[in-house]
Amino acid sequence: AYVRLGIPNKFHVVARNMDGTFNRDATQLAQQLITRFDLLPDYITDGFTGPQSIRAVSESLARELIMYGSCGGEIVLDKARMPKRIQPISTTQIKFVADAASKTLVPWQYIADQKIQLDIPTFVYVTLDQSLLNPYSESPIESAIKPAIQSEQFSADINRIISKVIHPRQKVKIDEEALRKHLSPEAQVDENVANAELNAIISSIESKINGLRPEDALVFLSSLDFVIENSSNSGLSSEYEVLQNIANARMSTGSKTNGTVLGFASGSSNIASSEILLFMKSATGAVKTPLEEFWSRVFTLSTRLFGLDVVVEFRYNAIDLRPEAELLAFQQTKQMIILEQLSLGLISDEVASLQLTGKLPDPGMKPLSGTGFRTNANPSVNEQKVDQATNPSNS
Repeated sequence: AYVRLGIPNKFHVVARNMDGTFNRDATQLAQQLITRFDLLPDYITDGFTGPQSIRAVSESLARELIMYGSCGGEIVLDKARMPKRIQPISTTQIKFVADAASKTLVPWQYIADQKIQLDIPTFVYVTLDQSLLNPYSESPIESAIKPAIQSEQFSADINRIISKVIHPRQKVKIDEEALRKHLSPEAQVDENVANAELNAIISSIESKINGLRPEDALVFLSSLDFVIENSSNSGLSSEYEVLQNIANARMSTGSKTNGTVLGFASGSSNIASSEILLFMKSATGAVKTPLEEFWSRVFTLSTRLFGLDVVVEFRYNAIDLRPEAELLAFQQTKQMIILEQLSLGLISDEVASLQLTGKLPDPGMKPLSGTGFRTNANPSVNEQKVDQATNPSNS
């Protein structure tokens, strides 16, 4: 649920100089790197390298964030020391070792009997709610372990009780006096032989009854009597409901997930809307923001390897549960604000194009920043009236 909600489908990158101004060449380079990571592996030297697209790596890293509270990956370079692909690394394989020279903790990757030092600039490590007293991260849903175990044990106990007490069961009554008359002659004079034969008959009847299927017919003699026993207890249902609600509340609190996702939501629509909003905020802070930090650091280092003194901002679109068609009115308002800023010269043509379309403008596009085209496109009311009087239209 966190991965599906916390990773939007669309994103954009913007490269800026160290003073915060926009850099077109670096932004174009960052978009080329995204295309290379997504769709252009090394077809000649590389074989199968596993999932390496932006989406696949983000989903793997998001799972690491929720399960372990941190994520990491390495920028793999080719022979020319240029970015080739992103290799995610599980944080369960990372151990921190004290470095006597720098007096800091450096990461090492332990795989079987191999040790790989990760004290390199191309290794990116992002944590979530990191403790200052422990170098290792902790999962944000770690507090859900005990409620989950309790819920499983409670469910197992309920299943056993239902099978033993609540479900109807068959009860067989044997006429012992009539049965003893048909025992063997040895059993008539020897009590031990009689008990052995009776036990054998009871076991035979028990195995036959327990092996019956619902569609099988039951044929028996008059010495047997079958009764279906129904046990009921009026207080069990209310007790079960209270215990289950307690377990559900602990599960929802520990896993930081609302009841709608876990399958036991109840209450008014207002409460449900508040729960969804809180879950969206939690997904934004636990998944979306750390992934943006990870990819920003990855693309910043990748572009700087090409000799550009810039920083790259990687941003996912805002999380929204509404469909695209319903958001058209809000997108129109956003577009008007961006065009007003572009008309006044507050933003450049490249920044406006990135915000509106997610890509840089075409080379032949006419510059519009600071031209006041929005003011010229809105004549006064009198001019509009004159224009409508001289040039009437069907509208």
